[in-house]
Amino acid sequence: AKVEEYLFQGKSVYLFDRGTCGADQTQLIIDAHCQKLGSLGGIMGNMNIQGQDFSQAKLVKVVWKK
Repeated sequence: AKVEEYLFQGKSVYLFDRGTCGADQTQLIIDAHCQKLGSLGGIMGNMNIQGQDFSQAKLVKVVWKK
């Protein structure tokens, strides 16, 4: 489980990864105002947030890690 900060579409966003607590878990992406932007992963393997591939995001820092 971890929380990471990324620079994405010119803004700071946060990835919330719950770790290995389920087979089809997604990673939640929120902005600095706690607005949900979307989810990554899951059974469909989604990698797009607001129409852009999240692999374009730049990792700023790990905020928290278990």
